[in-house]
Amino acid sequence: MSSQSVTSEDNDDRDSPSKKQKIHQKQSTDVSDTSANTSSDMMANGTGMMTVGDQSEPEPREIQNQTSSNKAGSEEAHPPEEINNNEPKDVEQDLDNLPLKLKMPEVFDFGNLSCQERYDDIFDILADCKPFQVQQAFGLYLNNEGGDGQLELEGSQAVWRSMDLDCDVLVEIVEVQCDRFPITAFIEVAQPFCSVPGLKTITEEQVDDYLQEHKNKVDIVELFPVHDSSGDLDETALAFEHIRFFFKYIWRLSDEYDDGDYIFTMRHLGPRLKLYFDVQEKNVSHRLATMYHTTITDYQTKCRQLSKKQALIDSDDEDSDTSEKEIDVNELVEMTRLRKEISQLQETLEMLENPVMRHVMDLPKGYQQQPSSEVRRARPNKEVITHIVAKKLTAGMIQDLQLPGDTVIEAHTTPASALSCCYDNDTVLIFPGLYSEDMFYSLDQSISIRGIGNPENVILINQESGCCFLECNAHNLTLSNLTIADENGSAIEGVLKVQRGTTSMTDCRFVCSVSGLTVSNGCLKMKNCQVQGAQEAGVTALPGSTLTMTDCYIKGTAEDKTERQSDSDGYGLIIESQKSKDGNESTSKTSVSLQGTKIEHNTGSGILLTVWSSDKNQTPQPIDLDDLCSMTYIDLQVKDSDLDGNKKGAAMLATNVN
Repeated sequence: MSSQSVTSEDNDDRDSPSKKQKIHQKQSTDVSDTSANTSSDMMANGTGMMTVGDQSEPEPREIQNQTSSNKAGSEEAHPPEEINNNEPKDVEQDLDNLPLKLKMPEVFDFGNLSCQERYDDIFDILADCKPFQVQQAFGLYLNNEGGDGQLELEGSQAVWRSMDLDCDVLVEIVEVQCDRFPITAFIEVAQPFCSVPGLKTITEEQVDDYLQEHKNKVDIVELFPVHDSSGDLDETALAFEHIRFFFKYIWRLSDEYDDGDYIFTMRHLGPRLKLYFDVQEKNVSHRLATMYHTTITDYQTKCRQLSKKQALIDSDDEDSDTSEKEIDVNELVEMTRLRKEISQLQETLEMLENPVMRHVMDLPKGYQQQPSSEVRRARPNKEVITHIVAKKLTAGMIQDLQLPGDTVIEAHTTPASALSCCYDNDTVLIFPGLYSEDMFYSLDQSISIRGIGNPENVILINQESGCCFLECNAHNLTLSNLTIADENGSAIEGVLKVQRGTTSMTDCRFVCSVSGLTVSNGCLKMKNCQVQGAQEAGVTALPGSTLTMTDCYIKGTAEDKTERQSDSDGYGLIIESQKSKDGNESTSKTSVSLQGTKIEHNTGSGILLTVWSSDKNQTPQPIDLDDLCSMTYIDLQVKDSDLDGNKKGAAMLATNVN
């Protein structure tokens, strides 16, 4: 893939001072609350790896001083200092007992780098490198940042986020070795000792023992340079970041042994980088994002395990006579197993990189049993069919429908059978009955699905675990007179999801368990519909979507405490919107209109607006409904509607960081 395959931008100013705008400080963490987030943002258990759901590196763990029992925190970034300067100087014997307050210094933060910026910078580093030349290219790149061979960072401080020890430790960089791979650095523990434990407490003695065992040498991907406001370290710190990001999320183990005669950036950089940012920016489903998180975490963990085993064998080879060395068969078997598992995980990542395969992998179990909907847009003979679904069909039932005399009819005993035979413009009529379905439906044709009689008597119950029960992708889909239920919580993302196109619903009832309805990139029009029983959200409108509700009713679970399975608040309607950089209108504005709609009995508020922005996270706070409607980066209209019967009022506002 060439550089043109990623959205192009003007790169003429890439070497200008504006390039340094990429560099920000990551906020330091005070240690006054040692129960705060220790490693919740880590993607792998005990590995300290970053979750892909956040571009920035993991937030620092809570800090403690292992040389004393005192807590930590400081006003200066580095080095950590004692905060008891007013103590009498003639009581030196008591100084060891004084409270010591430390905090980990701020580090360079490059979480704001865009997909295009990362692509351009990595492309410049690798140029026309073949796969086997990539590692050497990064070594030369880092060495060039040092000018005369002495890197700016040598002699400076960094936060060492050790994956083996599961802790953060403040260290000094002594020397960086750029002439071999993996690129490593010799470090020393900074004084006074400052660390942040992970799942267990770590002492200075344990850190010293580890460093001594590894000859004070660590992989630079674990080093996060401490921020320096002078700007002298900016470019070298950015070089560290590019290396860390590349070998975490772009590089694959097989690339190291690939002697193919092709340019690495052309084939691999674009798809792998695009996959990472698609997950980061929520351009893929929750199911695929979870699959990517799990796969990349397992892949990184197993690669690290294999690397450590191989390094141990190589070390033994250097320390002993090969002819006298005994080979541990169990270790060889374990390494073979790891290589096989790594290969399987890499195949999954390769499929995720392919947009077509990604779509296939997103189809839950059962969907593949249906004929491909993509090739069923129109019948060859242009015929339009009315599909009739009934447990038992009689001539009288057909006569009662009063269909035109030239109507072509097909009979089915289940909705699944009818939907698998539909083409555009077909109609599905479902007679009263309880239809327990164990199949996920992707409604891709522009059809009409209508229940006969009262909606309370035409019931479709979901029994298949998956993202959602019904996924609507049709250009124009109509549902009416139906009750759709997910009573056991099998549909993770809710009963129905409008992924694209327009879905119109009239006189439909939705009985939910965890989540209700979601409109993603399309348009959902609801009239005289009811949504009840959702513990999280009755209806959710994601950024850029359109939702219209007329004479509808959403009932939460505030009255059914014994049935709630979640401690978090539930909301009748959640609206998500993307805030632009200038705080005004966004290209992904969400449009919601409520007319004559009632929302009540929710443990949270009637409406919750969640704004995605570059600002800090803010938990839901009450807001006046009129103020909510006046915000410029959403289009919210509420008319003749009742939202007062909710525990936390009519409306609330929250912000989440992109």
